[in-house]
Amino acid sequence: MPDEERKTFDADVVDRFQQLAQDCMLDHPELCNVAVSFCWKGGLNDTHGVRRGLWIGDDGPVLDLPGIFGALHQSMKMLDEQADRAFKLVNQLREEAVVLGEEVVKQKTELKKLEGDSGDKEKEDPETL
Repeated sequence: MPDEERKTFDADVVDRFQQLAQDCMLDHPELCNVAVSFCWKGGLNDTHGVRRGLWIGDDGPVLDLPGIFGALHQSMKMLDEQADRAFKLVNQLREEAVVLGEEVVKQKTELKKLEGDSGDKEKEDPETL
């Protein structure tokens, strides 16, 4: 395939998901539209021109009111699940940070005590003078 005809990586991903979505909608008429968001590695999520996702209905772009609101409703449910997972992770990390912070304080206290003890010994030891 000549270089000028090659698809970009994001166009290839969109085409693959579009084909999969269309196949699913043909096999399952109860499925009216599909929305997929892409999370790219590195800085690609913020790169101009890189596709963020795909939203397709059984007749192409989703333009009808029931399709739009149905997809929005499902997206909000998915966002709620994502936010719930994020909050659980934040709480877990907070708990771990508290434990680690307490351990750091203990270690610093012990280090100061050891440094203080070794300084006292040097003062008392006549060979170190």
